[in-house]
Amino acid sequence: MTIRTKASRACRAARVLSLVAAGAALSVLWTEAQVGPAPAGARKPKPRVAEAHWLTPFYREGQYRWLDIADRPYSTTFRRLSQYGNRQVLANYTQLEGDTLRGELVAHGLKPNFAYQVKLEGQPTKAGPFSAEDLRDPRNWTNKQLGELGRWWCPDCEYNVSSWSMDGDCHKGHRLLGYVLFDFFVTDENGSAKCTFSLDSSYHVLWKTSQYPPSDDDSAPRLFKPVASRSFGYSKDLPAEEVSIYLEHEYDRPRPGQARLPEGEYRCRLLLTEESFHSYSWGAGATPGGHWCHCLSDEELRFTVRR
Repeated sequence: MTIRTKASRACRAARVLSLVAAGAALSVLWTEAQVGPAPAGARKPKPRVAEAHWLTPFYREGQYRWLDIADRPYSTTFRRLSQYGNRQVLANYTQLEGDTLRGELVAHGLKPNFAYQVKLEGQPTKAGPFSAEDLRDPRNWTNKQLGELGRWWCPDCEYNVSSWSMDGDCHKGHRLLGYVLFDFFVTDENGSAKCTFSLDSSYHVLWKTSQYPPSDDDSAPRLFKPVASRSFGYSKDLPAEEVSIYLEHEYDRPRPGQARLPEGEYRCRLLLTEESFHSYSWGAGATPGGHWCHCLSDEELRFTVRR
């Protein structure tokens, strides 16, 4: 019969604790051998998960377009009843932290056989020019990066501004909006579309090859065969027509596929704009050709560029 004294029980407990500590040490050594020791004071970064945002109606200026990509007019009834709503386009952002912004747009119930520009646009907090202190606000910093990669728009003057004219006096006190046109999509006969995007290009505008042929710096043309149906948008059925569309490269910017946003935290809007194909002079007064009217946006876009 073994008599267990307080001393023997204490020794046994000490041996157990020693074995546990040794096991923990071996575990740490094994982990460090696999992935390396963590630097002192390092905190494990929180992964950025994908997000989905519904786009909401957005209007600033311009005339809506009432012709499809083949310049066929929509019916009077469709023009009277058509409007942009809150749950027509869903932006599924698949990468909000990485080398660039990536995602997919899923659209339903938009104008049929219609082209939409896909942009990022800044949300500056004040009129320019920006001081170093102003650029500490991510909204102002983002606005600057977008304008330098793409273009600038002056709402006060209602025309585009080139980078070289930004320091002049003609826009002093104006709120200049930096933006990048980087993709487009065309809806089907039901006003539906899917657009997988990745911001790696800076474009000027859309053209049809029937207007001008693309240059070597422009995007490759994409062929569409829109079918007009009286069941949605048109006064009568019309046969399919072939329409080839491309994106014109933004002058003095990186070639398509080579544009890179600087690293940093971005706060801006994702913006859809109706493409008018420069047909704003078609007719007199309020033209059905439109004038690059904004229609839907995500006002809460936040993403991070890291490489």
